[in-house]
Amino acid sequence: MAYPITGPIVPAREAGSFAADATAGSIDTQTGEFVPAIVTDDLDMALRIVMSSDAVTAVTLTSAEPLIESDQLVVLDVRDNALRTNYGLIWLQGRSLAPASSTLIGEIIQTDAELDSREKWLRERYALGPLP
Repeated sequence: MAYPITGPIVPAREAGSFAADATAGSIDTQTGEFVPAIVTDDLDMALRIVMSSDAVTAVTLTSAEPLIESDQLVVLDVRDNALRTNYGLIWLQGRSLAPASSTLIGEIIQTDAELDSREKWLRERYALGPLP
C-alpha cells in the first residue's frame, strides 16, 4: 500500500492481512505484530489523522457513516475476514451468572446482531461486495 496506515498495533495472527510496505507500516520482527506507520488506539484520532493527511485506517462503516455521508471520507472496498471482530464472553467455571450479567450478555448479543445487520446494509448502500 502506498499510503500510511493509522490505527492500533495489529496482533501477529492478523498481521498478514496488512501490507508490509514501509509506507503503510512494518512487521515487528520480535512479535510478528503489524505496527502501522501512525499508531493510535483512539478511533476519533485515527479518523482526524485520515482527514488531514494521506493516511488510511480500518473502521466499521457504522462508525464512519456520518463522515462518508457528508463526503468527507470515501470507502475503500476491502474484503478481508481479519477485519471482522471475534470475541468471547468468559466467567469463572462453576459459577452461575448474576441476573445483571445474564442481561448484559443478552444486550451484547443483540447489539452485535444489529451492528452486523447495519454493516451489511451499508456495504450494499455503498455498492461494496459482500465479505468472504
